[in-house]
Amino acid sequence: MSKYVNDLGTRLFHSVANRAGDLGEKFEEEFSYLAQNVTRDVTVIVDEAVSLSPYIKVGLVCASIFLVLLSIRLLAYGIRALVNKRRRHMWMNCEYSEHTPPIILMLPTDDGTYSQSRMLSEPESRRLLKGLHSADGQKTALLTQLQTTDKHLHNVLSNV
Repeated sequence: MSKYVNDLGTRLFHSVANRAGDLGEKFEEEFSYLAQNVTRDVTVIVDEAVSLSPYIKVGLVCASIFLVLLSIRLLAYGIRALVNKRRRHMWMNCEYSEHTPPIILMLPTDDGTYSQSRMLSEPESRRLLKGLHSADGQKTALLTQLQTTDKHLHNVLSNV
């Protein structure tokens, strides 16, 4: 009986080994077929890329030139905006280190002549200049500046 079991075990082992060999051969065939298909597809893609290579290069060069020009334009716009902001800030908050020339106000009257001229001192000139450039508007700034200095000019400006 032991011989019978040994023969059965040997036959079973040979059968399993043969089956495994057949499966291994089929796997090897399928894997090589898959590898050949992948290689063929990659070769086709590479051939198309190589044939389109000059067009791709031209497209990339055009795109890079466009991006460089766009970045230069945006950079110039940003620098211009910063410079203008700085100028406005300096103009509104500047303190004059040199003597400010006085402002002479001469307003026309109804008969075509000019009213008596009024010369403003340096602090009044500064207040008037800052008032002219404020967001309140020119007429309001002039009226508030002149209310305290000259009633006649105030009356003329309020009628305008």
